[in-house]
Amino acid sequence: MNHICKNDPLRDLAVRIVEESVRAHPALRARAEIASIGLAPVTRPHCAPNYASDLGLRRSSDPSSFFSSACRRLNIDASRVERQVQIDLLVGPWSRGDVDEADLAGVLDRMISFAGRWDAAAELGRALVDSTRRPRSHRLLTYVATALSAAGDPRAGRCSEEASTAVDGGAVGHSMSRVRRAAWSLKRRGRPELALAELHSLRASASVLARDRQMSAGDAAAVQGVALNLEALALSRAGDDQGADRCLDLAHAHLSEGRLVMMGDDERRRYLVQVEVNQAQLLALRGCLAQASVSMTNTLRWTRRHHEPSLSEVLSLTGYLLYRSDRPADAVTHLQEAEQLTAAQGTPSRLLITRKMLAASLAKTGADTAAAAVLARATSDPAGFLGTSEDKPCAC
Repeated sequence: MNHICKNDPLRDLAVRIVEESVRAHPALRARAEIASIGLAPVTRPHCAPNYASDLGLRRSSDPSSFFSSACRRLNIDASRVERQVQIDLLVGPWSRGDVDEADLAGVLDRMISFAGRWDAAAELGRALVDSTRRPRSHRLLTYVATALSAAGDPRAGRCSEEASTAVDGGAVGHSMSRVRRAAWSLKRRGRPELALAELHSLRASASVLARDRQMSAGDAAAVQGVALNLEALALSRAGDDQGADRCLDLAHAHLSEGRLVMMGDDERRRYLVQVEVNQAQLLALRGCLAQASVSMTNTLRWTRRHHEPSLSEVLSLTGYLLYRSDRPADAVTHLQEAEQLTAAQGTPSRLLITRKMLAASLAKTGADTAAAAVLARATSDPAGFLGTSEDKPCAC
């Protein structure tokens, strides 16, 4: 066993959960399985998302709040385990070359996606970029960039830039690193012009890479679709609604075409659903509720057939739009299903939003007692354990 395993209390806890906690929430077990190994899995279940590679660079509170709640339910003192994590015991072996980049990426994965310890991940990220041995692999650079971005460290942009040329990244991986860099410029630096310049350049580069057979036409189209989706956000923030609509239409077209080689079809479908969600949200912001409702109803029908992992999000937004369209009974139907699915996914913040919308919809139908029960669940069971089968594997 190498140094990193000996000095990683979070890994030890993950192993304990996998081996002993048969009554753990399915999402916790799925996350612990990944954390106990510390290597990049071929696929991740939807209830064990990779927060460390999120394209939007969001510092989500969900992994931390879910981890703490799930551990309390198992009578595990998560805070005690977290206090045992000592960054210097991780950096020393790294600096001496006793551990490789995959080991450190696994540590950051555990800190962020398993336990939600963003501050500890940022501390480790700072130590790595300050070390005489700098990260070089695409995965480790991506995780360090995410951790630093969450802490507001300006070196996040540099790490994303280095990830976009890492020798092991590949054309698609490099392109996604450029999307993250653009997101950092837009969301962290408030520089939409830099983000748009990066995204325009990325789309042009994808065309050249496809022409030169360094990327399949389908992969290039998908990369361009992801870039266009972020362009739409930048334009929307700048007040260019027509430009945002045009980008989202183009993004939808790009994400609907071509044969994939390096990007997974599940990944592309997730991006496609996100584009449709963004289109509906923009319509709603403009007051076009009926049009947004129709759009999301069609998206819901497609999502049920083609991308079940996105179903809870689509159901929630559809329910919200139905509520806003004065169709509370229909909203209740969608939001009740969304609550059940979201509870199984280990995302407390999304679950709270869904429950608030469900309670409001129930109250609007006159079902005050049922509405009060939903709000009570939000207080007594914020992570969504009640009603979630704890003796079945994660199926999300």
